[in-house]
Amino acid sequence: MKRTCCTMRQVLFLLVTSVSLTLLHACGADQEAEQPLPLAVRVTSPVKINMAERIPYIGTVHAGKEIQVLAQVQGSIRTLPFDEGDEFRKGEVLLVLSVPELEANTERLRAEREYWCARNEADERLLAQQAIPADQVEAGRRACAGATAALKEATSRLEKAVETSTFDGMLLRRFVELGQHVLPGQPIMLVGDNEVQIRVDIVEEDLRRGIAVGSTVMLTIDEAFDVPGRVVERAPQSNMQSRTFTAKIRPTARERFDWRHGASVKVNFIVASVENALAVPTHAIADRDGDAHVFLVRNGRAYKQYVQTGIEEAGLLEVRFSWNGEDMVVISNPGRLSGGEDVFAVESQETRL
Repeated sequence: MKRTCCTMRQVLFLLVTSVSLTLLHACGADQEAEQPLPLAVRVTSPVKINMAERIPYIGTVHAGKEIQVLAQVQGSIRTLPFDEGDEFRKGEVLLVLSVPELEANTERLRAEREYWCARNEADERLLAQQAIPADQVEAGRRACAGATAALKEATSRLEKAVETSTFDGMLLRRFVELGQHVLPGQPIMLVGDNEVQIRVDIVEEDLRRGIAVGSTVMLTIDEAFDVPGRVVERAPQSNMQSRTFTAKIRPTARERFDWRHGASVKVNFIVASVENALAVPTHAIADRDGDAHVFLVRNGRAYKQYVQTGIEEAGLLEVRFSWNGEDMVVISNPGRLSGGEDVFAVESQETRL
């Protein structure tokens, strides 16, 4: 009877212990379930690079000096020795007009001058011998002088039928063909010197951002490389139709590129630059228009870090804060963080250059 009672005590003890362990295990499981799992985020290391604020435009290739050659007298095109794109030297003939009326008039006036001046010379000899009155000689002098002036004027007009270059350059455009009749003031050709100039029409808002004479420019000739340049001139007044201001850019590279007149060129005005700037991907910035900040990861925890932002370029944004050189910056899910959370960081190569 005593043995049976002892057994009952043992059974009761085991039952109570089992229930207690079950309750303790359940409580522990509930506490474990209440603990949040670390938030998975992608992180990368900030980089230090040279950055520039660029304002993009499309420019057009021109010559440094461009002159439109106009017909100065009426006639027809006799000679056009150069085609578009041909280079010429200073003093070479660019065009000759056929002007038969001017040529005939010049010959007539030359004959008249020879007649009156020869007669005046004869009268001068007779006057020296006192064979004719002085007033007759004076009339002869006036006739010779008048004929000389008329011939000079006609010769000057005839010379305008021939156009010669005043500088080394290139024929950019030709507006007429051989044999075509032209009138005074009619455009015949456009010529330019050998200096390359890029012209860009700029809106007023971008001028206020810093585009000015002396500004540095990068010109994209093709997708392979850029050519540096500088703004050498800016129009003081706007184009009344487009409300834009024309800027003239001179490439500073010494290499000779295939600058085709009238071709388009990508132009990037550099209005600000920073050397060795600390930069992060733009999407790492939270509340950029307010209290801009990033989240740094240190020892598995996210920390909120307020920053000052600067130049943006190629998906990166300049940030200013005291970086220890080790903390990684969160580049995914920054909107789900507030600071102090445990995170599971996965490193990305996004800003590795």
